[in-house]
Amino acid sequence: MMGSSWSSAAGRELTEILAVVRQAAPRTGLPKSYAFKSAGTAGQCSGRLPRRLPSVILGLLLIAAWPGILGAQPINPLAEAQARLRAGKVEEALTIYDQILEARPQDPEARKGRAIALGRLGRYADALEEYGLVLAVTPKDMEAHIGRARILGWMGRYSEAEAECRQTLIENPTAVEAYLQLGTILGWERKYSEAAEVYERAHQLAPQDPEPFVGLARLRFWQDDPEGAKAFYEAALRLDPGNVDAKEGLARVAKIPSPWRFRTYLGFRFDALSEGLSDWYQETFALAARPWKETTFLLSVDQYRRFDQDATQLTIGAAQELPPSFTLGGSFTYGFNADIVARQIYVAELAYRLTSAVTPLIRYRHSSFAAGVREDVVSPGVEVTWVPYVAVLGRYFYADVSTTGTNHAGSGRVTLFPEGPVSVYGAFGYGGDVLNANQVALRKITIITAGTGVIWRVTDRVALRLDYEYEDRRTSYIRNGVNLGLSVDF
Repeated sequence: MMGSSWSSAAGRELTEILAVVRQAAPRTGLPKSYAFKSAGTAGQCSGRLPRRLPSVILGLLLIAAWPGILGAQPINPLAEAQARLRAGKVEEALTIYDQILEARPQDPEARKGRAIALGRLGRYADALEEYGLVLAVTPKDMEAHIGRARILGWMGRYSEAEAECRQTLIENPTAVEAYLQLGTILGWERKYSEAAEVYERAHQLAPQDPEPFVGLARLRFWQDDPEGAKAFYEAALRLDPGNVDAKEGLARVAKIPSPWRFRTYLGFRFDALSEGLSDWYQETFALAARPWKETTFLLSVDQYRRFDQDATQLTIGAAQELPPSFTLGGSFTYGFNADIVARQIYVAELAYRLTSAVTPLIRYRHSSFAAGVREDVVSPGVEVTWVPYVAVLGRYFYADVSTTGTNHAGSGRVTLFPEGPVSVYGAFGYGGDVLNANQVALRKITIITAGTGVIWRVTDRVALRLDYEYEDRRTSYIRNGVNLGLSVDF
């Protein structure tokens, strides 16, 4: 510590103390010459004292008069808050911004900084309110408009965010930051061509800025083009070798395998039933093909053995991603000798990525069974994902059966580490059904289901799964089922 250095200086010559002042002067923000001049004047005033004593007294006086010599310097609260924000200490930064605004409520920089901190904490409505306060005073504040667009994008309000950026560019046609934010939002909307044009314009305006290349790299990454992403990240690093986003992007590119075009699945399921009913068996073979990133086709065959009877179902299906954030899927299933399973099934499902974490969805299924029984089921739901830790899916089921009327049910599923090498899930369901053990609609019964399972991604291309399911059909039977599955990508 500097204090102990001054204590040990007792008895030393004045020149030794001045050497310490020489080292401390830059930290005070004072010129070295001023520090020497002040120290020298103090030495002259004490010239009649014994030679060594003034050195000690001078040191004590300097400590008392100049705390800056000990390394202290006036703190700029705004700069301190910004430093905390850059270091990822968002809560601490928010506290400092609150203190600044308590003293200076109209400080626009503190308001904008507070909005950034609130946005990072997920308090989007509060962040928008802060930007609104800034814009009420300075309507043309470009940083506030860009920040507002960023928050709207995080909220999934892409059209509003895009409009905010475009209006900013009308007023500031050379604003590179506005182009960069617009490119990000267009990328979130999957308008990749438009986003690329925006980033190219930003590069033309600022050819030495690496951020347009980082944006272009992300677009390629989102389009399953790792080589293109790598090329743009490397271009960014040539302009700025220390660019953190480019380095992290290259690391992500290096970890991903090339995208799969085909996926096969083989499964075997065994169900043991109570009440003396015979066991069930099911074998499944499925093949998925993805000719383009946004399009997937499915073909599957299921062979059943239930109640000492056999049946086969053939399913064909497809899913298509649509701008801005929709996914539309559908399938058709036909049953051969299908007295124990549905003879025909039509399914349509629509999902919408509301935000990066929230996806509402709705499914409609029409099934026809033996004896002319028809069942229509509408099941809205929502999936919430906190990558990479957990994903939660909840559904409600409304069923209308031709012979027994309507019924209701609900289900939930929680998956831990959904994208990790090992994923574990738990599921539950409760509601009513109208089919008895022979799949004939005779009466309503209450069903409770629970299940769990694990998926082990052995390699980037191979995954194994093990599932267990318990089903209690009150007053009918209890079923315990185990499923083994293997999927291979190529």
